[in-house]
Amino acid sequence: ELVVHGTLKVESTTNDATGETTRAVLGAGANPQSWYGILVKPNATLYMNGEIMNARFGVFIESGAEHTSITDAYIHHTSNHAVYGCPDELRNNDFASVGIEDNAYALRIHGCTADRSYAGNSITDSYGGVYLSSNGNNNKISLDQWTIQNCTNQAAIYVPSGGTGHLILTGSTIQDNASYGVNFNATTALTVQTSVFGGNGNHAIKMGYGQLKLTDSEITGHTTGVHLGSGAAANALITRCNLMTNSLYDIQNKSAHNVDALGNYWGAPGGADAITEIAQGTNPRNITKIDDRYDITGVGFVRYDQWLNQPMDTNQINLVITILEPTGHVPLESFNYNVGNII
Repeated sequence: ELVVHGTLKVESTTNDATGETTRAVLGAGANPQSWYGILVKPNATLYMNGEIMNARFGVFIESGAEHTSITDAYIHHTSNHAVYGCPDELRNNDFASVGIEDNAYALRIHGCTADRSYAGNSITDSYGGVYLSSNGNNNKISLDQWTIQNCTNQAAIYVPSGGTGHLILTGSTIQDNASYGVNFNATTALTVQTSVFGGNGNHAIKMGYGQLKLTDSEITGHTTGVHLGSGAAANALITRCNLMTNSLYDIQNKSAHNVDALGNYWGAPGGADAITEIAQGTNPRNITKIDDRYDITGVGFVRYDQWLNQPMDTNQINLVITILEPTGHVPLESFNYNVGNII
């Protein structure tokens, strides 16, 4: 293992003539799990943009580390987490084939005592994606421009009770993972914006607890798109989204609260998507792809009215006007605008 007490820099080099980048490689030729990885001790500093392989951990950050920057790195074939702890910077990294032997998530973001923003990272072919734990109910973790795909056993993102105060996911692709897209069980808040969920083995988003705000995103190819459990908080918002080709439910509401799902695209008429049923009768009513108070007493309704006649662009924040009162159960074709249009 490499134990860092002072400052360690693991850097890549770029050939000025060719522009080719060569990473410093740690663990090449080593047997799998034959070394521990990099251990960052209290008051130590790490700058990592090289390659780590065949270790138990990639980078293990102890509480009290001075500064940890992991950027443009490639960490793969570690038996446990590629990164454990609370890095100050985590940007443009690739994590692959992580945690298979030890049944561990690729990343465990743990013990952050301040807000953190991590961007441009990719996780593929690993046991699970990102596990957020013990980051404080008042702190915010932002994940922007992530790709998490082909996790073999666990969720792309898992937040247990006390995991974080507010998780914000933007501009990301979460697809083809064996379990949930996001499994959220903190009593705080989840915001998802301009993100695409496709073909995950369980719900795209499972809200066991906490408040959900889902906008400008797409959820397709799941058994259930969005599940709000009995502990989900009031004022859930799902709008400006494409919700379609989910085989059982687009939205399942098991909470006691009504869900604002105004202004969404529910697929093209004539097929198996919810819009076909919505367009056939007087609304509001029981819609097969929406599980709510029409199906079971004691839970809230899902307000699906004022639907859209065209899909949303998930690469931008869209502008859709919905009218809360009086309640209107009509499509919003004439109220569809993108940011930048003059209304």
